[in-house]
Amino acid sequence: MRIYSVNLKNWSVAANFSASAPINIGLRCSPLLLLPLFQIPCRLYLFTNSSFTRSILIMLMLVLVSHIAFAGDDLSASSRISARGLQLQSERLKIIAQNIANADTPGRTANEAPYSRKVIVVNTKYNEELNAHLTEVSKISSDRSKYKLKYEPHHPAADQNGYVKYPNVDHVLEMADAKEAQRSYEANLSALEIARANKSKILEALK
Repeated sequence: MRIYSVNLKNWSVAANFSASAPINIGLRCSPLLLLPLFQIPCRLYLFTNSSFTRSILIMLMLVLVSHIAFAGDDLSASSRISARGLQLQSERLKIIAQNIANADTPGRTANEAPYSRKVIVVNTKYNEELNAHLTEVSKISSDRSKYKLKYEPHHPAADQNGYVKYPNVDHVLEMADAKEAQRSYEANLSALEIARANKSKILEALK
């Protein structure tokens, strides 16, 4: 039995050849590092006349193609995970916009409660297909903090003491949440763009 192995800094390949056992090739490396290497066995195949050498080159090309294909699946999973992150942050920004828009909306009468600040409850759920935990909106609940009281005795919603209940929305807090949601949205978008760009490189290299 002959054993061939090569070990470099970023990748390694080992091949075992035996007359009594099938060829076994193991490979570990980053998929993008294999893209320029994929051209080497293709060119060697064109310039060799040995059937044994061609068989070895075919096996090596199959290993490279399968490794790159699995990398494409991982990149697709990364894209779907990032897309769920974008969806979550979009929903979060929608709730924030709703709170800001209704920050000055009292009840129509003294007995009617004003608008209550909405908060988003996030949960994670394991996805067996992607082998990853995905974010999802569990529910939209109301903030239980106290309403703001303003002395406006001539307002239709004023109570017997002249106070009007206003929503428990803090503009400063909402703007801080909006900035955080924006940064998270941009981070997920960058991850999605990187995954799509790498997938395009893989498809381009296989043409």
